[in-house]
Amino acid sequence: MNWLVAVIIGHLLNALGFVLNKAALTVSIKNPKTFTFYIGLLGSVSAFFLFLAPGMPPADIWPQLILGGGFFMVALYSFLVALSGSDTSRVAPFIGALVPIFTFIFEYFWIGNTLSRDLLIAFVVLIIGTIIVTIDIDAEKNHSKKNKVNIQAWVYGTIAAASFGVSFVASKLVYDAVPFWNGFAWMRIVAFVTVLGFLFVPGIAKDVWGVRKIFTSKAGGVYLGSQAVGAVSFIFINYAISKASVSLVNAMQGIQYALLIVLVLVGHVVAPKMVQEVMSKKSLALRSVGVVVICIGIALVSLNQ
Repeated sequence: MNWLVAVIIGHLLNALGFVLNKAALTVSIKNPKTFTFYIGLLGSVSAFFLFLAPGMPPADIWPQLILGGGFFMVALYSFLVALSGSDTSRVAPFIGALVPIFTFIFEYFWIGNTLSRDLLIAFVVLIIGTIIVTIDIDAEKNHSKKNKVNIQAWVYGTIAAASFGVSFVASKLVYDAVPFWNGFAWMRIVAFVTVLGFLFVPGIAKDVWGVRKIFTSKAGGVYLGSQAVGAVSFIFINYAISKASVSLVNAMQGIQYALLIVLVLVGHVVAPKMVQEVMSKKSLALRSVGVVVICIGIALVSLNQ
């Protein structure tokens, strides 16, 4: 499969995952640590992919494996903390704008990869488009604390973006050294081992055990649905990373924001209690401009890949 097709499919699915994750945090699992633990637990199922590419990675690849799997869970936890206290349509684009920037820096200094002039232009266009969709022109109008992106969201969002950058660049190094399914499976195993540490946090083990009943409820279906969508999205994006520049793949996250805006609007109608977002007509118009810029960036990538 062409990496561009893979990354487009992955980011579109990721948009749906954002909304479902927000809904799951709202109606079912309240604690981001508990949520992250179960994501790591479900992700450990990826160990079955070792049947497609069995074997133990070389010793010199294990530092990258540990960084790729471990930092992904750090990033995910930080992302969920930011997401749980603010609007999805504001926090997700903010983090999405920072991830490719951090990734570009890490990829340049860690791997030494650089983009051609045309692809660098496309990268910048994609970043500009993503920044446009993060501009919050409703901030002054929406005084409700519930609808504001608080300082904690900005801090944890930045930590999440930097951690995602480390994880993705480390993953690229792993995929360059071992077969895709082998590296993917081992990093998911490392991720699961990482979240086992949450069980030693006071109250988390009890919370993990306590929310198990949710999985037999409608809320549990929302959670499992979000993880299924996220898992498929993650596979597509990682496949794209294994074939192309990490920076470019992450810069194309803007694809998901077009669908994210649509899903948020639909969510207001279908399940307003689960997806509580605020977006004025002016904000929607501005973000639509950002989406157009992102589409231009994607076109530039497709012409120069």
